[in-house]
Amino acid sequence: LTLVCTAVNIKNISLVILNFRSSKTNVSKRLGNTSANTIEYLIPFLNSSNNGMYSCSVTTLKGLVFEDRYLLNVIECPPNRHGEVCEELCDCENGGQCDR
Repeated sequence: LTLVCTAVNIKNISLVILNFRSSKTNVSKRLGNTSANTIEYLIPFLNSSNNGMYSCSVTTLKGLVFEDRYLLNVIECPPNRHGEVCEELCDCENGGQCDR
């Protein structure tokens, strides 16, 4: 999963920041910042430690701040279920198992 934070239709950008606040520990950390209009952050393997609030903030040279937030909630499917929200039953043969 790649998170992309882009300042759209905002001129004179001073700073673009991507932050993360963990749902589990409530600890915040800065994932990156740039003076360009876009920042990307790669999460190579999703698991529940990635659950939390991701925020993108853009500050202009005049000090105006624009912010948006995204809540990520990675879930694991119970046994014998799969699909985007675990809505499908597995149909495995010979004792096979499936997951997301």
